[in-house]
Amino acid sequence: MAIRRWTGATSGTVNLAGNFDDGNGGAGGIPVAGDDVYYTYGAVDCDAGLATLAAVALGSLTISEDYTGTIGGSVAGYLQFQAGDVFINSHSSSDHYLQPTVNASDLLMVLSAQGGIHLKGTIPRLHLLDGVVTLTTVACGTELLIGPAPAVTIISDCTINGCAISVTGGSISCAAAHGTMTMRGGTWTQTDGNGGATIMWGGTYKPNSKQDTFTSIACHAGYVDCSECPDPRTITDLSLDGSGAVDLDNGAANIIVTNGIVFNGGSINFPKGVRIAMTDLEY
Repeated sequence: MAIRRWTGATSGTVNLAGNFDDGNGGAGGIPVAGDDVYYTYGAVDCDAGLATLAAVALGSLTISEDYTGTIGGSVAGYLQFQAGDVFINSHSSSDHYLQPTVNASDLLMVLSAQGGIHLKGTIPRLHLLDGVVTLTTVACGTELLIGPAPAVTIISDCTINGCAISVTGGSISCAAAHGTMTMRGGTWTQTDGNGGATIMWGGTYKPNSKQDTFTSIACHAGYVDCSECPDPRTITDLSLDGSGAVDLDNGAANIIVTNGIVFNGGSINFPKGVRIAMTDLEY
């Protein structure tokens, strides 16, 4: 195992040995299995030969605040690699396009990103703490932790319905079906795809995807806001207590709560003119 630090001394191509040093200014080489790769120096873009490491199981990959270049691009494509832990702490305005295959026991963590982080690939454990992050075709199988302050866009091609999701802050726009989720802060807007069991202890959840089904919403605190989208949708089970608040008035009176509402406190706003059968409410 060795350290390989990107310098771009020769060009912006991954498959040239002269573009990596040993971390101390000495000779490096193209990373091989087990190497720890660092983008922690200089401003040379890494935008060619991006598939060179696609089958190389790196020890880790780190992007730090001192690297101000761009990795990959919307035209150049994504840097492909296999890795253990991946850490991103980028304070530059540059975008990075990464397509890792991460080992099941390891994680990818975005600590900060003033530019944009664009992710594809298999990432069982994904932690997004801060920055602007776009998940394009990410398969997240174990855990997705979001907060305290990222801005996250989840495209419909992502697979996040089999992982445990925890949100403590930030702003999330999601077009993919999600699995079990616990919210303690932030704002999650579901623009498409079904929603799994959602437990609210804070924050705002907006189940706005039309014609879709939300398995269950338990609102102990925070706010479930259905008011912004006039399209029909179904919530199978809905309960609220404590300081939880739910707004079911979307201006069209077409939200179906299949199994009624379990009400033990909090507040709920119904559409005007809707008749409520008391047998649907359990105290």
